[in-house]
This record gives sequence, C-alpha cells and structure tokens, in this order.
Amino acid sequence: MNLMEGLIKQINRCKEVLLPAYDSIGPAGLFASTMIRATIAKAEQAMGRGDTLEMLACYKELEEFSE
Repeated sequence: MNLMEGLIKQINRCKEVLLPAYDSIGPAGLFASTMIRATIAKAEQAMGRGDTLEMLACYKELEEFSE
C-alpha cells in the first residue's frame, strides 16, 4: 500500500466509523469530531497539492484517532 492509498483508507475509516460514533454521543464528542474533520480537510488539501510531507503527517494524525 502506498501513502495515497493509506491516507484514503484512514480518511474513510474516520468518516465511516469514528465521526458517526463521536457525533452520536452529542456535545461530549464535539471536540473529537471537530479535530477529526479538521485533519481530514488538511489531508484532502495536501492530496490536492501533492504535498507528500503533509500527507504523511496527516496519515499519522488520522491513524492515532480511535473510538
């Protein structure tokens, strides 16, 4: 798996699993869901620019988010 594939996989995991979980707990999950959304946006921008270093940083950040 290359960086782009891994980053897309992490983005999808966060969108499909983590965001719904944090959103479902209401205000208590707001901080975490906001952080996840910000990192996803940053990752998508890095992919659009082809910024490999930022993509790697975002991959690592997304990888650390858990339920």
